Amino acid sequence: MTSYFYLNFDLLKKSGLLLLTFMTVALLVLPLTVKAQVNIGSADPPQPFSILEFSTKLKEGGLRMPQLSTKERDKLDVTSDTAQGLWIYNTDNNCLEFWNGKKWISLCSGVLVAPIGVTLSPAMSNVAVGDTVNLRATVNPANATSIQYEWERSSNGINWTIVAGESASTLNVTPNFTGDFYFRVTASNNAGEATSNVAQITVSLPEGGGTYPTIQMYAGAFWRSREKGERLIQFGVGTGLNNSGNWTASVAWYDDKWNPDTDGVVLANSAPAALPKSGDAESFPVTGGARSISGTVAEGGTLSFRIGLDKQFADSNAYPARYAVVMLNYNNGKKWYKMFIRQGESADYVMRPGDPGTGVPAGRPAAVKFSPYNITDPSGNMPTNFGKADILSAGGGHFTNFPTKAGYDFQYSSTAAIAPDNPTGSLSAWTTNGAQTATVSWSPSWDVCPSGYHRPTDGANNTTTMGTGVIAGSEIRQSLWLNPPVDTLSNTDNSTWGYYADGYFDRLALQSSVGQNTITNSAVNPSTVDVAYIGRLFFNPTTNASLFFPAAGYRFCNSGQLYNAGGRARYWTSSAAVYAARGCYDWYFSIRANLGETPNASLYDKDDTPAVVLPLSNETTGASVRCVKNP
Repeated sequence: MTSYFYLNFDLLKKSGLLLLTFMTVALLVLPLTVKAQVNIGSADPPQPFSILEFSTKLKEGGLRMPQLSTKERDKLDVTSDTAQGLWIYNTDNNCLEFWNGKKWISLCSGVLVAPIGVTLSPAMSNVAVGDTVNLRATVNPANATSIQYEWERSSNGINWTIVAGESASTLNVTPNFTGDFYFRVTASNNAGEATSNVAQITVSLPEGGGTYPTIQMYAGAFWRSREKGERLIQFGVGTGLNNSGNWTASVAWYDDKWNPDTDGVVLANSAPAALPKSGDAESFPVTGGARSISGTVAEGGTLSFRIGLDKQFADSNAYPARYAVVMLNYNNGKKWYKMFIRQGESADYVMRPGDPGTGVPAGRPAAVKFSPYNITDPSGNMPTNFGKADILSAGGGHFTNFPTKAGYDFQYSSTAAIAPDNPTGSLSAWTTNGAQTATVSWSPSWDVCPSGYHRPTDGANNTTTMGTGVIAGSEIRQSLWLNPPVDTLSNTDNSTWGYYADGYFDRLALQSSVGQNTITNSAVNPSTVDVAYIGRLFFNPTTNASLFFPAAGYRFCNSGQLYNAGGRARYWTSSAAVYAARGCYDWYFSIRANLGETPNASLYDKDDTPAVVLPLSNETTGASVRCVKNP
């Protein structure tokens, strides 16, 4: 049933009755089932589209809206969706205003052309962390003026958040985290509004480790699964190298073992620490940290900040470690560098079975899990000469307790544990500990790796000639390299050189290495069995799994003297080879610095390129051992 009321407005005015009282009583007695329309001042029925009409023949009055100042207006609770369409008269600007659901619109702004469309471009962008995307809003029609812009962002394209402080027609977006991000903008004036299309920005990590620095930087940081304390990142930016200025460090990537909201990597600014820093790193949690920090470093100054973790990690056989990436942008955003984060000390893959790569057999069948630690003598003895080196039993070595520690040196065909101190002197007993004149096939009795581990292979049959076909059966090459090198060639596609913050190296003062061909600022505690070094970090470009090798140098076969510590290192494999020009030689793989270190050809050293290589070495050379987990 449809009904309407006729209220004689002129009569009501003359009779002095209160219009509001009459209307209230009439509406109260109206049955709830009646569709009511009201015409005040005329007997004519209201128009079909009207609920309420006002008519009068007196021509002496009008409709007066509620009178509110701007301050009073702003106290109104208009957060409900039902507030849309609310009218007032603003006594401060003497204008009628209405609430459109987002803001108050004034009718005193003149004649405006309403925006009827907004185009946001670019609609799709694929960028790397640290790159800037310029989003531009174009309003249609072009003569729509007095436009205000409200930007919104979303991580899923469904839930939107206003970008505070942004009201221009352009928005510069510099993502510091990987993933898909969505943006839209609403353009409005007092005549209307329109919302743009959604722009999607897909953010990935840049390839490689970074714009290669001209200074020694930190390649990454390491925590055991039950650790989360501070790691100190600090290094001088140099003079005249264009590394100074504003910098930003951001947690740019996590694998799926983290929950970044409550269980992630945290960063905090800090002044350069006076090293050595007393106390265990776990006594210094990074509280109140952020996912992104920034600062400024002067030329010749020290860039310094702290990294910590929110929680411990429940490692398992399936998930022995978890990984993240911190991106450092420096020199006012012109340079960038990846720092690889690892939590978990159990053996893990770098390159996984099945990962593709140039020259690698399909499926990487020889890929194995590497321990993050070198091998040391469990007795910790410090012999005064190598004739008194400890002879370990097979499997008698222990892991070092930090990835940066050098551990002991070993010969190819001996279990003699040679302490990393005492780098010089005449060591007459050294060369008697290994074969020198005949090809020696590998014997498990020489393997000092602990139970459940073994020295890695570099050839299908543990015997090869000058690297022929070694990739097919090499645990070393298939496990560490994205694109494994052939023969003694080098490849650094997935490795980087630098310091490593493991809660030990980063808390001690940098010193020069000892021995022959010393390297400045490359070691800590260099004259002790606990010496630790700068080194090379391998990473998987897809999973960002990482593994660090300290540059522990090597022992020259003729004297046992320590060479090139802090600049390179040799790591034994279990593979033997015949190299006719020099008698019996065996495979090791070598890591090298990229900065200022020149090889010495007189040392029979074949790793004369500034990269990672796999040459041969005399069996009586002393080298480090890094073990892999048995299948």
